[in-house]
Amino acid sequence: MRFTVRCIEGGAWSPWAHWRRWMLVLMVGGLASCAHEPRPRPAAPSPGAAAAPEVVAGDGPVRDWATYRLRAALRIAAASAGQTYDGVPPEPLLAIPVFEISLDARGNVTHVDLLRAPRQAKDTIELARAAILRAGPLGSPAGLPGPRKFVETFLFADDRRFKLRTLHERGLSPSQTQ
Repeated sequence: MRFTVRCIEGGAWSPWAHWRRWMLVLMVGGLASCAHEPRPRPAAPSPGAAAAPEVVAGDGPVRDWATYRLRAALRIAAASAGQTYDGVPPEPLLAIPVFEISLDARGNVTHVDLLRAPRQAKDTIELARAAILRAGPLGSPAGLPGPRKFVETFLFADDRRFKLRTLHERGLSPSQTQ
């Protein structure tokens, strides 16, 4: 008995094989047309060139919410001088409450919403809320797009002192606010 196995490579013309080749050509051409030169990255600022508190701590108008948030963090840290810590946050942190802070047109805190509650050390919620209210008014948000809200994260150490995430991200320490 003899078995015959057809060869699927080459051989007879197949309309599907021809269609697949054209699709491959079109896909490669389409992908090649999407290629572009990478944009140059902006030069990284040197550590000393980070946003200095004296530049952003003023009461003048702000251009964006990031600058306003930094000013507010500086005010909160200055108003809570004995309750903040410098340096790198410890591992693990005791609690990380996250708040959404609502403002009126003059920069007064109108509402403090808890967005993320810590699972332990629930008392840090009230410590953070009191620090926000103690720092008010936070400066006029005039000229910024609405709604007049921003988010701040508190990084609590075991001794219940905190560092604001906004300051930590910028490489600033609470002691620079004094």
